[in-house]
Amino acid sequence: MTQTPWTLLLWSLLAIGSLLRGQPLPLRFLEYESLENLDCTSYPSQMILRHQVGPFYKLPKNPVFQPSRSGWDRQDVADPLVWVTPSRIQMFYDGSAGEQYRIGVAVLDSTGWFWERPSAPLPVDSRESWDDYHVIAPFVMNQEGELLLYYSGNGRDGELGYRLGRAVQRGTGWETIPPRPLHQPEAGEWDRDGCSYASVIYDPMRGRYRMYYSGFRGVSASIGLLESADGVHWVPWEKNPVLAIPPGVIAPFVLFDGRYYWMYYVQLEFSRGFRTSIYRVRSEDGVSWRAPEMILTPEARWEGNRLMRPAIAFFDQRVHLFYGAQRGSRWRIGEAVATVRFQRQGTWRSRALNKTISHVRIVYQLPRGTALELQYLDARGNHRVPLNEGKTHPAFRKDIRVQFVPLPQEGLVPPYRLELHFRTSRPDRTPVVYQVVLIP
Repeated sequence: MTQTPWTLLLWSLLAIGSLLRGQPLPLRFLEYESLENLDCTSYPSQMILRHQVGPFYKLPKNPVFQPSRSGWDRQDVADPLVWVTPSRIQMFYDGSAGEQYRIGVAVLDSTGWFWERPSAPLPVDSRESWDDYHVIAPFVMNQEGELLLYYSGNGRDGELGYRLGRAVQRGTGWETIPPRPLHQPEAGEWDRDGCSYASVIYDPMRGRYRMYYSGFRGVSASIGLLESADGVHWVPWEKNPVLAIPPGVIAPFVLFDGRYYWMYYVQLEFSRGFRTSIYRVRSEDGVSWRAPEMILTPEARWEGNRLMRPAIAFFDQRVHLFYGAQRGSRWRIGEAVATVRFQRQGTWRSRALNKTISHVRIVYQLPRGTALELQYLDARGNHRVPLNEGKTHPAFRKDIRVQFVPLPQEGLVPPYRLELHFRTSRPDRTPVVYQVVLIP
């Protein structure tokens, strides 16, 4: 939808008014009083209906991302991590011109078909010796409003010897954060020869951060767990590794859907020569895992015999699995998608709120066949507002809507609560809520 001058003026006036009245307060989806048939943990900054993921199918246009013709990533591209926001869809990856590996960020274009390539890698470097040669395996998360980048660094060119680092986005640059590296294995431990491929989640059931990662002892590879109360100081799980399947498992990607932990990972196989495939396991506690389920194996010529580093993302009403593949000495990035079956309806209720507000701003996506409704709850009763008048905004993707919802005419009596009601008439569609912000 094209923005008219009057629409842009309205946005400007609302923004100025908000600044004059006080700071907006974004609500955290994880801070709720009740949650029914909704998932606000699997995919960062997105709340959707609870769902089941079907089989994955590789896209016929694979590989979806290849090395550049010239530049810093002209030899290899690998280890994708896709980060979805209302503004854009980004792919963090590592690339090489034949020697050192560095991390870059590509952006999905407006057609949803091509990735716009960066001209240079991210300036991530701790200025210490442990990561001054390779910087690979990006993982991104938002913590307390800051975008964090976890990565694996190595001070030399080799498969072993990697350590885990962390950087925070500062404007257009990245600043590494102590401690560096995040975890120092002890001599004789199962991960003494290297730690890489971090996958970090916040576990709302335990109020702690969890980091799953690959650990190496010689050529033996297993998956371990670190925990943290603040996301800065990490303590190894007492019974590491949490997943060890001979001859080796590496590159975990873990998500928590509110009921189960799902780990996608790479399994080494020697039954038909050396190759790697992508598997998935499920757990009730994130430590003890059920029987493995095979998800993808190398089949196409460009994939060779190696699939690597799975990463899951949700957008365009489908679950996407990105992965690296190696044929010969060259790495490329592929994509598989799965259809999803959603619950018919669900409800999110906020915790009790006392902030004086003038309205609520909601950023959302409303596919055809779905409905979304906001409800105010206070001592006087409730007031329902359908969300179907959202406008586009130049800062957001074309299918994202923003709606400023005024208070009921009689106002609100603190403490009050907000409820969001999700509905769909199609099992393959869900409303998506990205932000709920209280505006003073």
